[in-house]
Amino acid sequence: MPRPPRRDAQQNMTRLREAALRIFMAQGIDAPLEDVARAAGVSIGTLYNHFGNRQRLLDEVLPQAALAQLARIQTSVAAEKDPHARLVRYIEEVATIQATDRLLSDALARLPSLPDDAAHACSEVMELGQRLVAEARRSIPSVFLDENSLAALVLANSTVQRSGPPAGWDELVIALARAHR
Repeated sequence: MPRPPRRDAQQNMTRLREAALRIFMAQGIDAPLEDVARAAGVSIGTLYNHFGNRQRLLDEVLPQAALAQLARIQTSVAAEKDPHARLVRYIEEVATIQATDRLLSDALARLPSLPDDAAHACSEVMELGQRLVAEARRSIPSVFLDENSLAALVLANSTVQRSGPPAGWDELVIALARAHR
C-alpha cells in the first residue's frame, strides 16, 4: 500500500494548483511554467516532480475551472425565458469569459488538442451553446447562427481577444448574437 504524500508535498501540490489557475487565467495556457512555480513559491523541479509536464498540470486545473464557468453560464442562461434570449445570454457570457479568463479562452480555441479531461470539460461549454442554437432555431427559424457558425464565432472571439480586440469588437459579437430577433 503506497504511503500518502508528506504534508509539505501536499501543500506544494495545492499551492501549485492554485498558482497554475491564477497564472493560466491571466496569461493563458502557454504561460511559462516558471511563473507558476515562482507564484507557488517552489522550484520548477518541484513542479515537474509533482505534475511531469504542462499537459498534466492543465488536466489538474482546467476541468475544474471550465466546470465552474459552465455552472455560471447555465445559471445565467436559465434566467431567460425566451430561447433566443438564452442564446444571446450564452454568447454574452462566453464572450465575457473569453475577455477576462485567458485559460478558458485558450482552451475553447484549442479544444481538439487538449488533454482528455480538459477537453471534456470545455466540450460541455460548447455543447450547451449548440443545444441553445438548436432551441433558438426551432423557436425562431430566421436565427442565422447554427452549430458551426457558433463554434466559428467562439474561435474568432478567442483569437481576437488574445491579440487585443479592436474598438467595437465586443459590441459586434453581441450584435451578431442578437441578429434576426
